[in-house]
Amino acid sequence: MEMKEKSKNVNVRFYNVVIHPSDKHEPKYYVDLFDVIYEQGKSYYTSNDKKTKLRVYSKLNGLIQCTLINYTKLDDNDDWYDEVKDKVVKHETDPNIYPHAKEWDVYFMPEKHRMAVVGKKGISWPQIEKYFYKVFEDAISVLGYDEVVLNQETSQEGIEQVFSFDSIDSLEIEVSYSNNDTNDITTAAIDAEFKNNNVSKIKTKAIGSKKKPFTLKNDNSYMAGLVKLAKHNGYVKADGHVGRSRKKINTKSYPMVKQLKSVTSMNIAQKVKDVLLSLF
Repeated sequence: MEMKEKSKNVNVRFYNVVIHPSDKHEPKYYVDLFDVIYEQGKSYYTSNDKKTKLRVYSKLNGLIQCTLINYTKLDDNDDWYDEVKDKVVKHETDPNIYPHAKEWDVYFMPEKHRMAVVGKKGISWPQIEKYFYKVFEDAISVLGYDEVVLNQETSQEGIEQVFSFDSIDSLEIEVSYSNNDTNDITTAAIDAEFKNNNVSKIKTKAIGSKKKPFTLKNDNSYMAGLVKLAKHNGYVKADGHVGRSRKKINTKSYPMVKQLKSVTSMNIAQKVKDVLLSLF
């Protein structure tokens, strides 16, 4: 008798993928992007001796479903330790088989240009991000895009933390323009200004004086608009005080994470699609 798959709860982290220039924001351009990544089939070093590549690729019901494989690339000249004999030895291995293989599931929705990555034990977010930075860079040379920007989606808590300072000594903001999906008047105006002036990304740092640190209000000001735009399109670092206590924050430490409940291999794609549509 075949065992029934047991459902589980999984956490999903989200990324915003934006193609530059702005005239290439239709879903088809994003499909072409992932098609090229799969067709190239390249593996990249993502951490010292770790390599990552896209291994499984399919399209179904408005989603691109991918599996990344991460493994250790051994050097043929590496020395090995023989624990029984207590000595360093040479050891031949199959040059096509690598240890420590891990699979990471990725779902991309071209309509929303959002990527959802399923969390699991042993997952390395920095390696996943590094893989996509590298693979996007190679893909644009084939497709003729100017750039493909990957930004981690920030939780609302992360943005609220930025506005929680009583006084700020320094504020660093990096944002790129959006895919025309901002829903705030100020951020939409800033976003439009970026595009009208052919600015793909802006990085700014505001510093207060020792005697007069500045404050940041959650209003319709330009600075507040940049912070809100960074929720989906960049990051914010702030250093200041709440009361008399020193506080530092980096919104990269506040990823948007949602838990999917009662997940099985049969329903995970639909559950990911539903949460993407509800969030974006």
